[in-house]
Amino acid sequence: MFHFVSSANGIKSNRTMRILALLILFSGVVSAGEITLLKGQAYTVPDGKVWIIENTPVSTCRVCTADVYVKGELNNIEAAGVIFSGEFNFSFSSNSNGPIRLFPGTKVTLGDSRGSLVVYEEEL
Repeated sequence: MFHFVSSANGIKSNRTMRILALLILFSGVVSAGEITLLKGQAYTVPDGKVWIIENTPVSTCRVCTADVYVKGELNNIEAAGVIFSGEFNFSFSSNSNGPIRLFPGTKVTLGDSRGSLVVYEEEL
């Protein structure tokens, strides 16, 4: 059963208004998206975005390579209030880590010890 209400722009159904409200609600969830990076692929942080790594579990390997390899220009990564530049790698030594921020243009690949890594994408 539909109930119609009048509005300044014409007649709209309650169902249409509910759908519109849900779209607005979910648009906020999509803006801070979760991205899963996979081993064997190269990624680049898009312009106008920042990727955030936080609370990543420690790898269970016995002899590990680095978890993440990054390559970028100036000021491409921030961790613990320190900004790093250039090409380097890092590993997680505790399950309570981050946030690590990867800025636009940063190239990211995963090491052999990590099959996937979840990052959160936000507007810069």
